[in-house]
Amino acid sequence: MKLRTKILLSYILLISILVCGIYAFFDIYAINELTNKHIKLAENSVGDISRMNRKLSRQTLGELGRTILELVTERSAMRAAVYLNAKGDAYMHDYEKLRKDKKFRSMVTHPVYIYGEQAGFADLFDDTGTAVMHVNPEVEGKNYKIWREQYPQMWNLVRKSFTEMSVSGKYEFIDEKGQPCEKFMAICQVPGTPFRISTAVRISRYFDPIHEKISESEKSFTNLINSGMVSSSREASRKIRLWSIPFIAFVTLLCMLFGLWFSASIAAPLKRLISVVRELGGGNFATSIPEDGTYETVQLAQTFNQLGGKLMGYIQSLKNETEARQSVESEIKIARNIQSSLLPKNFPKSEWFNTYSRLEPAKEVAGDFYDTFIVKDRLIMIVGDVSGKGVPAAFFMAVVRTLLRDLCHNFDDPGRILTRANNILCEENENCMFVTLLLCIYDINTGDMRFANAGHNEILRLKSDGTFANFGFTGNMAMGIVPDSDYRTVIENINPGDLLVMYTDGITEAISSEQVLYGIEKLSELVSGAGSDVDPERLCSMIVDDVLEYESGNRFDDITVTAFKKY
Repeated sequence: MKLRTKILLSYILLISILVCGIYAFFDIYAINELTNKHIKLAENSVGDISRMNRKLSRQTLGELGRTILELVTERSAMRAAVYLNAKGDAYMHDYEKLRKDKKFRSMVTHPVYIYGEQAGFADLFDDTGTAVMHVNPEVEGKNYKIWREQYPQMWNLVRKSFTEMSVSGKYEFIDEKGQPCEKFMAICQVPGTPFRISTAVRISRYFDPIHEKISESEKSFTNLINSGMVSSSREASRKIRLWSIPFIAFVTLLCMLFGLWFSASIAAPLKRLISVVRELGGGNFATSIPEDGTYETVQLAQTFNQLGGKLMGYIQSLKNETEARQSVESEIKIARNIQSSLLPKNFPKSEWFNTYSRLEPAKEVAGDFYDTFIVKDRLIMIVGDVSGKGVPAAFFMAVVRTLLRDLCHNFDDPGRILTRANNILCEENENCMFVTLLLCIYDINTGDMRFANAGHNEILRLKSDGTFANFGFTGNMAMGIVPDSDYRTVIENINPGDLLVMYTDGITEAISSEQVLYGIEKLSELVSGAGSDVDPERLCSMIVDDVLEYESGNRFDDITVTAFKKY
Protein backbone atom coordinates (compact mmCIF):
# COMPACT_ATOMS: atom_id res chain seq x y z
CA MET A 1 0.00 0.00 0.00
CA LYS A 2 1.30 3.47 -0.91
CA LEU A 3 2.10 5.95 1.80
CA ARG A 4 -0.35 8.53 0.50
CA THR A 5 -3.17 5.93 0.70
CA LYS A 6 -2.46 5.31 4.36
CA ILE A 7 -2.35 9.04 5.04
CA LEU A 8 -5.75 9.47 3.39
CA LEU A 9 -7.29 6.76 5.56
CA SER A 10 -5.72 8.29 8.65
CA TYR A 11 -7.32 11.66 7.91
CA ILE A 12 -10.71 9.99 7.60
CA LEU A 13 -10.31 8.41 11.03
CA LEU A 14 -9.01 11.68 12.52
CA ILE A 15 -12.55 13.06 12.80
CA SER A 16 -13.57 10.23 15.13
CA ILE A 17 -10.39 10.50 17.19
CA LEU A 18 -10.86 14.26 17.58
CA VAL A 19 -14.09 13.75 19.50
CA CYS A 20 -12.32 11.49 21.98
CA GLY A 21 -9.49 13.98 22.29
CA ILE A 22 -11.81 16.72 23.50
CA TYR A 23 -12.95 14.61 26.39
CA ALA A 24 -9.40 13.61 27.37
CA PHE A 25 -7.84 17.11 27.09
CA PHE A 26 -8.08 18.13 30.72
CA ASP A 27 -6.88 14.79 31.98
CA ILE A 28 -3.84 14.86 29.71
CA TYR A 29 -3.00 18.44 30.78
CA ALA A 30 -2.94 17.47 34.44
CA ILE A 31 -0.71 14.46 33.73
CA ASN A 32 1.77 16.67 31.85
CA GLU A 33 2.08 19.11 34.74
CA LEU A 34 2.71 16.30 37.22
CA THR A 35 5.28 14.63 34.94
CA ASN A 36 7.24 17.85 34.44
CA LYS A 37 7.47 18.42 38.19
CA HIS A 38 8.81 14.90 38.73
CA ILE A 39 11.41 15.37 35.96
CA LYS A 40 12.57 18.67 37.45
CA LEU A 41 12.91 17.14 40.91
CA ALA A 42 14.90 14.18 39.53
CA GLU A 43 17.22 16.48 37.55
CA ASN A 44 17.99 18.52 40.68
CA SER A 45 18.82 15.35 42.61
CA VAL A 46 21.14 14.12 39.88
CA GLY A 47 22.87 17.53 39.84
CA ASP A 48 23.47 17.42 43.60
CA ILE A 49 24.95 13.92 43.38
CA SER A 50 27.21 14.97 40.47
CA ARG A 51 28.54 17.99 42.38
CA MET A 52 29.34 15.81 45.42
CA ASN A 53 31.11 13.25 43.19
CA ARG A 54 33.09 16.02 41.46
CA LYS A 55 34.30 17.43 44.78
CA LEU A 56 35.30 13.99 46.09
CA SER A 57 37.06 13.09 42.79
CA ARG A 58 39.06 16.33 42.74
CA GLN A 59 40.18 15.76 46.34
CA THR A 60 41.13 12.11 45.75
CA LEU A 61 42.95 12.75 42.46
CA GLY A 62 44.78 15.72 44.00
CA GLU A 63 46.16 13.47 46.75
CA LEU A 64 46.97 10.77 44.21
CA GLY A 65 48.78 13.30 41.94
CA ARG A 66 50.92 14.50 44.82
CA THR A 67 51.75 10.92 45.80
CA ILE A 68 52.73 10.08 42.23
CA LEU A 69 55.01 13.13 42.06
CA GLU A 70 56.66 12.11 45.33
CA LEU A 71 57.18 8.57 44.03
CA VAL A 72 58.66 9.89 40.76
CA THR A 73 61.08 12.05 42.75
CA GLU A 74 62.01 9.11 45.00
CA ARG A 75 62.61 6.88 41.98
CA SER A 76 64.87 9.50 40.39
CA ALA A 77 66.80 9.77 43.68
CA MET A 78 67.31 6.00 43.81
CA ARG A 79 68.57 5.90 40.21
CA ALA A 80 70.93 8.81 40.88
CA ALA A 81 72.24 7.13 44.03
CA VAL A 82 73.08 3.92 42.17
CA TYR A 83 74.80 5.89 39.42
CA LEU A 84 76.84 8.15 41.73
CA ASN A 85 77.88 5.38 44.13
CA ALA A 86 79.19 3.43 41.15
CA LYS A 87 81.25 6.48 40.09
CA GLY A 88 82.79 7.06 43.52
CA ASP A 89 83.06 9.91 46.05
CA ALA A 90 85.60 11.91 44.04
CA TYR A 91 83.32 12.01 41.03
CA MET A 92 80.21 13.14 42.92
CA HIS A 93 82.13 16.04 44.49
CA ASP A 94 83.42 17.28 41.13
CA TYR A 95 80.46 19.50 40.11
CA GLU A 96 82.02 20.43 36.76
CA LYS A 97 82.22 16.78 35.69
CA LEU A 98 78.71 16.13 36.96
CA ARG A 99 77.28 18.99 34.91
CA LYS A 100 78.96 17.67 31.78
CA ASP A 101 77.62 14.14 32.37
CA LYS A 102 74.65 14.07 29.99
CA LYS A 103 73.39 10.73 31.26
CA PHE A 104 73.32 11.89 34.87
CA ARG A 105 71.79 15.24 33.85
CA SER A 106 68.93 13.44 32.12
CA MET A 107 68.26 11.52 35.36
CA VAL A 108 67.95 14.57 37.60
CA THR A 109 66.71 17.40 35.35
CA HIS A 110 63.95 15.69 33.38
CA PRO A 111 60.66 17.49 32.56
CA VAL A 112 57.27 16.44 33.99
CA TYR A 113 54.41 16.04 31.49
CA ILE A 114 50.64 15.72 31.89
CA TYR A 115 48.49 15.02 28.80
CA GLY A 116 51.44 15.83 26.53
CA GLU A 117 52.03 19.30 28.12
CA GLN A 118 55.02 20.12 30.32
CA ALA A 119 53.85 20.88 33.85
CA GLY A 120 57.20 21.15 35.65
CA PHE A 121 60.76 19.88 35.94
CA ALA A 122 63.29 18.25 38.28
CA ASP A 123 66.61 19.65 39.48
CA LEU A 124 69.48 18.73 41.83
CA PHE A 125 70.96 20.65 44.78
CA ASP A 126 73.41 19.73 47.55
CA ASP A 127 73.13 19.74 51.34
CA THR A 128 74.02 23.45 51.45
CA GLY A 129 71.18 24.45 49.15
CA THR A 130 73.45 25.10 46.16
CA ALA A 131 71.90 24.26 42.76
CA VAL A 132 74.12 21.60 41.13
CA MET A 133 72.00 20.91 38.03
CA HIS A 134 69.01 22.90 36.80
CA VAL A 135 67.03 23.19 33.56
CA ASN A 136 68.12 26.85 33.54
CA PRO A 137 71.97 26.86 33.38
CA GLU A 138 72.03 30.36 34.90
CA VAL A 139 70.68 28.98 38.19
CA GLU A 140 73.44 26.34 38.52
CA GLY A 141 75.99 27.25 41.21
CA LYS A 142 73.60 29.59 43.03
CA ASN A 143 72.30 28.88 46.54
CA TYR A 144 68.54 28.71 47.01
CA LYS A 145 69.02 30.74 50.16
CA ILE A 146 69.22 33.91 48.06
CA TRP A 147 65.51 33.48 47.26
CA ARG A 148 64.38 32.95 50.87
CA GLU A 149 62.93 36.49 51.06
CA GLN A 150 61.17 36.29 47.68
CA TYR A 151 59.96 32.67 48.04
CA PRO A 152 59.93 31.88 51.79
CA GLN A 153 57.70 28.82 51.41
CA MET A 154 60.07 27.27 48.85
CA TRP A 155 63.11 27.97 51.07
CA ASN A 156 61.36 26.35 54.07
CA LEU A 157 60.90 23.16 52.03
CA VAL A 158 64.56 23.22 50.90
CA ARG A 159 65.80 23.85 54.45
CA LYS A 160 63.54 21.12 55.82
CA SER A 161 65.04 18.63 53.34
CA PHE A 162 68.46 19.09 55.04
CA THR A 163 67.21 17.06 58.03
CA GLU A 164 64.48 14.86 56.54
CA MET A 165 64.66 12.11 53.92
CA SER A 166 61.77 13.50 51.88
CA VAL A 167 59.52 16.55 52.08
CA SER A 168 56.77 18.02 49.93
CA GLY A 169 54.43 20.98 49.90
CA LYS A 170 53.05 24.01 48.10
CA TYR A 171 54.61 27.43 47.63
CA GLU A 172 53.86 30.72 45.88
CA PHE A 173 55.93 31.55 42.77
CA ILE A 174 56.16 34.34 40.15
CA ASP A 175 56.04 32.94 36.59
CA GLU A 176 57.91 34.15 33.49
CA LYS A 177 55.12 36.67 32.76
CA GLY A 178 55.40 38.20 36.23
CA GLN A 179 52.12 36.65 37.37
CA PRO A 180 51.77 34.85 40.75
CA CYS A 181 51.10 31.12 40.58
CA GLU A 182 51.03 28.16 42.93
CA LYS A 183 53.48 25.27 42.69
CA PHE A 184 53.87 21.89 44.35
CA MET A 185 57.37 20.60 45.19
CA ALA A 186 58.58 17.15 46.26
CA ILE A 187 62.18 16.80 47.54
CA CYS A 188 63.99 13.51 48.21
CA GLN A 189 67.54 12.85 49.43
CA VAL A 190 69.85 10.86 47.15
CA PRO A 191 71.06 8.06 49.52
CA GLY A 192 74.78 7.96 50.16
CA THR A 193 75.36 11.40 48.57
CA PRO A 194 75.17 15.07 49.65
CA PHE A 195 72.46 15.72 47.05
CA ARG A 196 68.69 16.18 46.97
CA ILE A 197 66.42 15.89 43.95
CA SER A 198 63.45 18.24 43.80
CA THR A 199 60.51 18.00 41.40
CA ALA A 200 58.35 21.13 41.08
CA VAL A 201 55.14 21.41 39.04
CA ARG A 202 52.73 24.25 38.43
CA ILE A 203 49.47 23.16 40.02
CA SER A 204 47.35 24.75 37.29
CA ARG A 205 49.16 22.65 34.65
CA TYR A 206 49.51 19.44 36.66
CA PHE A 207 46.15 19.02 38.39
CA ASP A 208 43.66 21.22 36.50
CA PRO A 209 43.70 19.19 33.22
CA ILE A 210 42.60 16.10 35.18
CA HIS A 211 39.91 18.06 36.98
CA GLU A 212 38.65 19.39 33.65
CA LYS A 213 38.41 15.84 32.30
CA ILE A 214 36.40 14.82 35.37
CA SER A 215 34.04 17.79 34.97
CA GLU A 216 33.48 17.01 31.29
CA SER A 217 32.73 13.35 32.05
CA GLU A 218 30.31 14.31 34.83
CA LYS A 219 28.47 16.76 32.59
CA SER A 220 28.13 14.13 29.87
CA PHE A 221 26.93 11.51 32.37
CA THR A 222 24.45 13.95 33.95
CA ASN A 223 23.04 14.87 30.55
CA LEU A 224 22.68 11.19 29.69
CA ILE A 225 20.80 10.46 32.92
CA ASN A 226 18.54 13.49 32.47
CA SER A 227 17.80 12.47 28.91
CA GLY A 228 16.94 8.97 30.06
CA MET A 229 14.66 10.27 32.79
CA VAL A 230 12.87 12.59 30.38
CA SER A 231 12.42 9.78 27.88
CA SER A 232 11.13 7.38 30.54
CA SER A 233 8.77 10.00 31.94
CA ARG A 234 7.42 10.85 28.54
CA GLU A 235 6.89 7.18 27.78
CA ALA A 236 5.09 6.67 31.06
CA SER A 237 2.90 9.70 30.34
CA ARG A 238 2.05 8.36 26.92
CA LYS A 239 0.92 5.02 28.39
CA ILE A 240 -1.19 6.78 30.96
CA ARG A 241 -2.83 8.82 28.25
CA LEU A 242 -3.71 5.69 26.32
CA TRP A 243 -5.54 4.33 29.35
CA SER A 244 -7.11 7.60 30.49
CA ILE A 245 -10.26 7.32 28.40
CA PRO A 246 -12.06 4.16 29.64
CA PHE A 247 -15.47 5.80 29.29
CA ILE A 248 -15.23 6.13 25.49
CA ALA A 249 -17.80 4.05 23.70
CA PHE A 250 -16.92 0.72 22.16
CA VAL A 251 -17.36 1.95 18.62
CA THR A 252 -15.24 5.06 19.23
CA LEU A 253 -12.59 2.86 20.81
CA LEU A 254 -12.51 0.61 17.77
CA CYS A 255 -12.12 3.65 15.51
CA MET A 256 -9.33 4.99 17.63
CA LEU A 257 -7.46 1.68 17.66
CA PHE A 258 -7.90 1.40 13.93
CA GLY A 259 -6.50 4.93 13.49
CA LEU A 260 -3.57 4.22 15.85
CA TRP A 261 -2.68 1.12 13.85
CA PHE A 262 -2.52 3.12 10.66
CA SER A 263 -0.55 5.90 12.32
CA ALA A 264 1.92 3.44 13.78
CA SER A 265 2.43 1.77 10.43
CA ILE A 266 3.30 5.18 8.99
CA ALA A 267 5.32 6.60 11.90
CA ALA A 268 7.30 3.49 12.93
CA PRO A 269 9.50 3.35 9.80
CA LEU A 270 10.03 7.10 9.98
CA LYS A 271 11.01 6.90 13.66
CA ARG A 272 13.47 4.13 12.90
CA LEU A 273 14.86 6.25 10.08
CA ILE A 274 15.23 9.29 12.39
CA SER A 275 16.95 7.17 15.03
CA VAL A 276 19.41 5.71 12.53
CA VAL A 277 20.11 9.14 11.01
CA ARG A 278 20.97 10.43 14.49
CA GLU A 279 23.35 7.53 15.03
CA LEU A 280 24.94 8.22 11.65
CA GLY A 281 25.35 11.86 12.68
CA GLY A 282 27.02 10.69 15.89
CA GLY A 283 29.57 8.60 13.97
CA ASN A 284 28.00 5.11 14.23
CA PHE A 285 28.11 4.15 10.56
CA ALA A 286 27.63 0.42 11.29
CA THR A 287 23.94 0.84 12.11
CA SER A 288 21.29 -0.19 9.57
CA ILE A 289 17.56 0.35 8.98
CA PRO A 290 15.18 -2.62 8.68
CA GLU A 291 13.97 -2.68 5.08
CA ASP A 292 10.24 -3.02 5.70
CA GLY A 293 7.11 -0.87 5.65
CA THR A 294 5.73 1.00 2.65
CA TYR A 295 7.37 1.07 -0.76
CA GLU A 296 8.81 4.52 -0.16
CA THR A 297 10.28 3.67 3.28
CA VAL A 298 11.85 0.46 1.91
CA GLN A 299 13.57 2.44 -0.87
CA LEU A 300 14.72 5.08 1.61
CA ALA A 301 16.05 2.42 4.02
CA GLN A 302 18.03 0.70 1.27
CA THR A 303 19.58 4.02 0.21
CA PHE A 304 20.63 4.87 3.78
CA ASN A 305 22.07 1.40 4.37
CA GLN A 306 24.23 1.75 1.27
CA LEU A 307 25.32 5.22 2.42
CA GLY A 308 26.31 3.90 5.87
CA GLY A 309 28.42 1.12 4.36
CA LYS A 310 30.27 3.53 2.10
CA LEU A 311 30.83 6.00 4.92
CA MET A 312 32.30 3.24 7.09
CA GLY A 313 34.81 2.41 4.39
CA TYR A 314 35.71 6.07 3.84
CA ILE A 315 36.10 6.80 7.56
CA GLN A 316 38.26 3.73 8.19
CA SER A 317 40.49 4.60 5.24
CA LEU A 318 40.82 8.18 6.47
CA LYS A 319 41.56 7.00 10.01
CA ASN A 320 44.34 4.66 8.83
CA GLU A 321 45.89 7.37 6.67
CA THR A 322 45.71 9.93 9.50
CA GLU A 323 47.33 7.56 12.03
CA ALA A 324 50.10 6.71 9.59
CA ARG A 325 50.74 10.36 8.79
CA GLN A 326 50.73 11.38 12.46
CA SER A 327 53.20 8.59 13.26
CA VAL A 328 55.60 9.72 10.53
CA GLU A 329 55.23 13.39 11.44
CA SER A 330 55.95 12.56 15.08
CA GLU A 331 59.12 10.65 14.16
CA ILE A 332 60.28 13.48 11.88
CA LYS A 333 59.62 16.08 14.57
CA ILE A 334 61.65 14.11 17.12
CA ALA A 335 64.53 13.64 14.67
CA ARG A 336 64.42 17.33 13.69
CA ASN A 337 64.60 18.39 17.34
CA ILE A 338 67.54 16.03 17.93
CA GLN A 339 69.39 17.36 14.90
CA SER A 340 68.70 21.02 15.74
CA SER A 341 69.94 20.53 19.30
CA LEU A 342 73.22 19.01 18.04
CA LEU A 343 74.11 21.82 15.63
CA PRO A 344 75.97 24.69 17.34
CA LYS A 345 74.16 28.02 17.55
CA ASN A 346 77.12 30.14 18.70
CA PHE A 347 80.34 30.14 16.69
CA PRO A 348 83.88 30.77 18.00
CA LYS A 349 85.54 34.06 17.04
CA SER A 350 88.31 36.31 18.33
CA GLU A 351 90.47 39.21 17.24
CA TRP A 352 92.53 36.76 15.11
CA PHE A 353 89.74 34.84 13.36
CA ASN A 354 85.99 34.59 12.78
CA THR A 355 83.80 31.67 11.64
CA TYR A 356 80.14 30.95 10.83
CA SER A 357 78.05 28.05 9.47
CA ARG A 358 74.57 27.63 7.98
CA LEU A 359 72.46 24.60 6.98
CA GLU A 360 69.27 24.52 4.89
CA PRO A 361 67.72 21.00 4.77
CA ALA A 362 66.07 19.66 1.61
CA LYS A 363 63.57 17.77 3.78
CA GLU A 364 62.36 18.40 7.29
CA VAL A 365 65.40 16.47 8.56
CA ALA A 366 68.80 16.93 6.90
CA GLY A 367 71.70 14.54 6.19
CA ASP A 368 74.27 17.35 6.09
CA PHE A 369 75.86 18.65 9.28
CA TYR A 370 78.52 21.00 10.56
CA ASP A 371 80.29 21.51 13.87
CA THR A 372 82.60 24.23 15.17
CA PHE A 373 84.20 24.24 18.61
CA ILE A 374 87.48 24.97 20.42
CA VAL A 375 89.62 22.40 22.28
CA LYS A 376 92.41 24.13 24.23
CA ASP A 377 94.20 26.33 21.63
CA ARG A 378 92.78 24.49 18.60
CA LEU A 379 89.74 25.50 16.53
CA ILE A 380 87.87 22.43 15.20
CA MET A 381 85.74 22.81 12.05
CA ILE A 382 83.75 19.90 10.57
CA VAL A 383 81.52 19.79 7.47
CA GLY A 384 79.90 16.48 6.46
CA ASP A 385 77.32 14.96 4.13
CA VAL A 386 75.61 11.69 5.18
CA SER A 387 74.26 9.40 2.47
CA GLY A 388 70.49 9.58 2.10
CA LYS A 389 67.98 12.03 3.55
CA GLY A 390 65.31 12.17 6.24
CA VAL A 391 65.26 10.45 9.62
CA PRO A 392 67.90 7.68 8.98
CA ALA A 393 70.43 10.22 7.73
CA ALA A 394 69.76 12.51 10.71
CA PHE A 395 70.37 9.72 13.23
CA PHE A 396 73.54 8.58 11.45
CA MET A 397 74.68 12.21 11.43
CA ALA A 398 74.14 12.42 15.20
CA VAL A 399 76.31 9.30 15.70
CA VAL A 400 79.12 10.69 13.52
CA ARG A 401 79.02 14.11 15.17
CA THR A 402 79.11 12.67 18.70
CA LEU A 403 81.93 10.27 17.78
CA LEU A 404 84.07 13.03 16.24
CA ARG A 405 83.51 15.35 19.19
CA ASP A 406 84.75 12.67 21.57
CA LEU A 407 87.82 11.82 19.47
CA CYS A 408 88.75 15.50 18.98
CA HIS A 409 89.01 15.90 22.74
CA ASN A 410 91.44 12.97 22.95
CA PHE A 411 93.55 13.35 19.79
CA ASP A 412 94.89 16.34 17.85
CA ASP A 413 95.77 14.61 14.55
CA PRO A 414 92.89 14.82 11.97
CA GLY A 415 94.00 11.75 10.01
CA ARG A 416 94.21 9.62 13.14
CA ILE A 417 90.79 10.87 14.28
CA LEU A 418 89.10 9.94 10.96
CA THR A 419 90.89 6.56 10.89
CA ARG A 420 89.55 5.61 14.32
CA ALA A 421 86.09 6.99 13.55
CA ASN A 422 85.93 5.04 10.26
CA ASN A 423 86.74 1.73 12.00
CA ILE A 424 84.00 2.33 14.59
CA LEU A 425 81.40 3.24 11.94
CA CYS A 426 82.24 0.14 9.87
CA GLU A 427 81.74 -2.28 12.79
CA GLU A 428 77.91 -2.44 12.85
CA ASN A 429 76.90 -0.56 9.70
CA GLU A 430 74.18 -2.97 8.56
CA ASN A 431 72.44 -0.31 6.46
CA CYS A 432 75.70 0.47 4.57
CA MET A 433 75.44 4.20 5.30
CA PHE A 434 78.48 6.41 4.74
CA VAL A 435 79.54 10.00 5.17
CA THR A 436 81.85 12.33 3.24
CA LEU A 437 83.56 14.63 5.68
CA LEU A 438 86.14 17.39 6.00
CA LEU A 439 87.88 17.80 9.39
CA CYS A 440 90.05 20.92 9.90
CA ILE A 441 92.07 21.71 13.04
CA TYR A 442 93.34 25.30 13.10
CA ASP A 443 96.18 26.11 15.51
CA ILE A 444 95.33 29.54 16.94
CA ASN A 445 98.94 30.16 18.01
CA THR A 446 100.81 29.22 14.81
CA GLY A 447 98.17 29.90 12.13
CA ASP A 448 98.69 26.41 10.64
CA MET A 449 95.68 24.32 9.63
CA ARG A 450 95.87 20.53 9.71
CA PHE A 451 93.10 18.75 7.89
CA ALA A 452 91.93 15.33 6.73
CA ASN A 453 89.43 14.70 3.94
CA ALA A 454 87.09 11.69 3.74
CA GLY A 455 85.93 11.93 0.12
CA HIS A 456 84.61 15.51 0.53
CA ASN A 457 84.89 18.64 -1.62
CA GLU A 458 88.00 20.78 -1.56
CA ILE A 459 88.28 23.95 0.52
CA LEU A 460 87.74 27.18 -1.39
CA ARG A 461 90.38 29.77 -0.35
CA LEU A 462 90.25 33.44 -1.39
CA LYS A 463 93.48 35.30 -0.59
CA SER A 464 93.65 38.95 0.39
CA ASP A 465 94.93 39.84 -3.11
CA GLY A 466 91.75 38.41 -4.71
CA THR A 467 93.30 35.19 -6.07
CA PHE A 468 92.13 31.65 -5.33
CA ALA A 469 94.39 28.93 -3.87
CA ASN A 470 92.05 26.00 -3.22
CA PHE A 471 93.27 23.00 -1.23
CA GLY A 472 91.98 19.95 0.61
CA PHE A 473 92.18 16.96 -1.76
CA THR A 474 93.84 13.92 -0.13
CA GLY A 475 92.52 10.98 -2.17
CA ASN A 476 90.81 9.29 0.81
CA MET A 477 87.33 7.77 0.48
CA ALA A 478 84.18 8.38 2.52
CA MET A 479 83.89 6.93 6.04
CA GLY A 480 81.81 3.88 6.88
CA ILE A 481 82.68 1.87 3.74
CA VAL A 482 86.07 0.16 4.10
CA PRO A 483 87.50 -0.59 7.56
CA ASP A 484 91.19 -0.01 8.42
CA SER A 485 91.47 2.80 5.84
CA ASP A 486 94.37 5.15 6.56
CA TYR A 487 93.39 8.83 6.37
CA ARG A 488 96.20 11.32 5.67
CA THR A 489 96.83 14.52 7.59
CA VAL A 490 97.89 17.55 5.51
CA ILE A 491 99.21 20.87 6.88
CA GLU A 492 98.32 24.18 5.21
CA ASN A 493 99.49 27.61 6.38
CA ILE A 494 96.70 30.19 6.56
CA ASN A 495 97.79 33.78 6.03
CA PRO A 496 96.15 36.90 7.45
CA GLY A 497 93.34 38.07 5.17
CA ASP A 498 92.63 34.55 3.84
CA LEU A 499 88.96 33.56 3.53
CA LEU A 500 88.09 29.81 3.57
CA VAL A 501 84.77 28.32 2.40
CA MET A 502 83.83 24.69 3.16
CA TYR A 503 80.63 23.35 1.61
CA THR A 504 78.64 20.25 0.63
CA ASP A 505 77.62 19.14 -2.86
CA GLY A 506 74.12 20.51 -2.27
CA ILE A 507 75.59 23.85 -3.42
CA THR A 508 77.67 22.88 -6.45
CA GLU A 509 75.12 20.27 -7.64
CA ALA A 510 72.06 22.51 -7.26
CA ILE A 511 69.97 22.36 -10.46
CA SER A 512 68.13 25.28 -12.03
CA SER A 513 64.78 25.05 -13.79
CA GLU A 514 66.76 24.68 -17.06
CA GLN A 515 68.56 21.61 -15.62
CA VAL A 516 71.93 23.41 -15.32
CA LEU A 517 74.27 22.75 -12.35
CA TYR A 518 75.26 25.63 -10.07
CA GLY A 519 78.91 24.51 -10.21
CA ILE A 520 82.16 25.49 -8.50
CA GLU A 521 82.71 28.32 -11.00
CA LYS A 522 79.52 30.16 -9.99
CA LEU A 523 80.37 29.65 -6.31
CA SER A 524 83.88 31.05 -6.87
CA GLU A 525 82.44 34.06 -8.68
CA LEU A 526 80.08 34.81 -5.81
CA VAL A 527 82.89 34.52 -3.20
CA SER A 528 85.23 36.63 -5.33
CA GLY A 529 82.54 39.29 -5.75
CA ALA A 530 81.96 39.42 -2.00
CA GLY A 531 85.70 39.99 -1.42
CA SER A 532 88.06 38.63 1.23
CA ASP A 533 86.93 41.29 3.74
CA VAL A 534 83.34 40.07 3.85
CA ASP A 535 81.99 38.89 7.23
CA PRO A 536 81.66 35.04 7.40
CA GLU A 537 78.01 35.24 8.51
CA ARG A 538 77.17 37.60 5.67
CA LEU A 539 78.98 35.37 3.16
CA CYS A 540 77.11 32.23 4.30
CA SER A 541 73.77 34.03 3.90
CA MET A 542 74.73 35.29 0.43
CA ILE A 543 75.71 31.78 -0.73
CA VAL A 544 72.58 30.04 0.64
CA ASP A 545 70.21 32.73 -0.66
CA ASP A 546 71.82 32.63 -4.12
CA VAL A 547 71.56 28.83 -4.34
CA LEU A 548 67.91 28.83 -3.19
CA GLU A 549 67.05 31.45 -5.80
CA TYR A 550 68.96 29.45 -8.44
CA GLU A 551 67.00 26.26 -7.69
CA SER A 552 63.63 28.10 -7.81
CA GLY A 553 62.04 25.71 -5.30
CA ASN A 554 63.22 22.48 -7.02
CA ARG A 555 65.37 21.30 -4.10
CA PHE A 556 66.84 17.79 -4.02
CA ASP A 557 69.76 18.07 -1.57
CA ASP A 558 70.73 19.78 1.68
CA ILE A 559 72.75 23.01 1.56
CA THR A 560 75.57 23.46 4.08
CA VAL A 561 78.38 26.03 4.13
CA THR A 562 81.04 27.07 6.67
CA ALA A 563 83.15 30.23 6.28
CA PHE A 564 86.43 30.99 8.12
CA LYS A 565 88.24 34.33 8.09
CA LYS A 566 91.74 34.95 9.48
CA TYR A 567 92.62 38.51 10.45
